[in-house]
Amino acid sequence: SAPLWFIQDEEKHNKPLMPITREQVEKIKARAQEIDARPIKKIAEARARKHRRMQRRVQRANNKAESIEAQQDITEQEKMRQIQGLYKRAMKKKQKRPTVYVVRKKVNSNAPVNGKKG
Repeated sequence: SAPLWFIQDEEKHNKPLMPITREQVEKIKARAQEIDARPIKKIAEARARKHRRMQRRVQRANNKAESIEAQQDITEQEKMRQIQGLYKRAMKKKQKRPTVYVVRKKVNSNAPVNGKKG
């Protein structure tokens, strides 16, 4: 009832699956879990970049703190206050500005938008 080309194609490609043992299934599952447990490469790279930036900021703050410490003309309290401010600024995280969405009606939709893009 089926065309000859179809029967030949089915014989060629539709082969029964070989049975696998429980140990093989366990091995495959363990490998999949191992792969899933690894951190995603892009995320790991982003964390490394963030860490390097933080290290750079701390290093700059250390250099500035050394120069402040070497100054002779200011008091110890003033030096401590300046150094604390340095480290506070170095450790501060930048806050993301919220994205501004421009919602427009269909009427005259291709007219330029005043203000920021986004």
